[in-house]
Amino acid sequence: MKKILTLLLSLTLLSWMFVLTSCDNKKDDDDDKKTPLEYSVTVVDVDGSLVSGAVVTVFRDGVKQGLKSTDANGKAVFDFAEGSYTFTITFVGKNQYAYDADKCKMTEEKSAVEICVASKAGESIELYNGSTAGIIKDDVYFVEFSEGKPTYFLYTPTVAGRYKISVDTDADAKCCYFGSPMIIYEKDISNEDDKAADGSIFMDFRSFNLNQTQYLIGVVGETDGSGYLRIEKVSELEKIPEEYPWTQYQPTTPITKFTYTGGALTNIDVTDLTVRAVYNENDGYYHLNSVNGPVLYVNLTKPSPYKDSLAAIVETQNFGYYIYDENGAFKYKLTYTDLLCDYIENADENVGIYPMTYDLALAIKDAGTHIGFFTADPGSVSNTFFGEVPITVNSWLFACCYEQ
Repeated sequence: MKKILTLLLSLTLLSWMFVLTSCDNKKDDDDDKKTPLEYSVTVVDVDGSLVSGAVVTVFRDGVKQGLKSTDANGKAVFDFAEGSYTFTITFVGKNQYAYDADKCKMTEEKSAVEICVASKAGESIELYNGSTAGIIKDDVYFVEFSEGKPTYFLYTPTVAGRYKISVDTDADAKCCYFGSPMIIYEKDISNEDDKAADGSIFMDFRSFNLNQTQYLIGVVGETDGSGYLRIEKVSELEKIPEEYPWTQYQPTTPITKFTYTGGALTNIDVTDLTVRAVYNENDGYYHLNSVNGPVLYVNLTKPSPYKDSLAAIVETQNFGYYIYDENGAFKYKLTYTDLLCDYIENADENVGIYPMTYDLALAIKDAGTHIGFFTADPGSVSNTFFGEVPITVNSWLFACCYEQ
């Protein structure tokens, strides 16, 4: 009896397995008999141009169904059974793009999908506040942002001009300027006049900022979202004095190698108001108190009692200034730096002096006054780098000496 019951139970299980298998085969047969539906993915960039050569890989329930490259029309076409699919896009070659992965879905109702791609930010740099910033150029970039938290980018301008920095998004977001990688501000430091109602900002990049200054740009959303960050030049800038080249002062007399053959030298005391520097047109040098007095020499490569050597100062200080007309309009920038360098190169190799010529005196008086060597009130001391000079009518003689 027990054997009969076991046999009956086995036959029952086999019957059910047959029924289930038949149902599954019927379902598969039904799917195979369905007319395939055409699904398509069109890839375009932010300017609407078609992107060919992008590889579209399609998945259903996580299982890969197929892949194709977009053709000349930016389109990849597939024939699949009706259903819901997802896809990814990859790119071959130098052009690397990013896109909104949440939009990469196809259904029976929406079988043709267009995906907009934008440039992908370059290498991410870690900032000292714990965030990262992607390197960007003059282009359009896909950006994902979080509520109230900046998504940072580092931008280094290469062409001078006025630029508009904007984010194209369906969400509520704005662009901000947060300083630099070295100094990061918590809030947007853009000028109020440079902020637009649509969340974009305008920034001026000067010629002296190009290829070296890094600007920390951020996108901040009121909610989480994504969009396209665009940096574009919108106009030229009127030049400011800092952008004009320096005009080098040209010496009125040749600068030749000088060798000193005299005796001990005495430094000028600029507080001694009996001291005068008198120019001798015959030899082209300044003399002490009269045209026939001792020749005045300038300490060029060695320190004076008041300041470091002019050679040391010239290494870090431009001996130049801006020149304006009587109406206050900028004319040009004049510098004596090359002139001083020529004198320094030709100074006596042992004591580091050169006779005070008309050009050398002009450079020290003219540029020194504008630089701030002698700008305090008489009787006080000018507080400048490299030392201090008491302010008198003779302050410009601070580096001078003579043979006793």
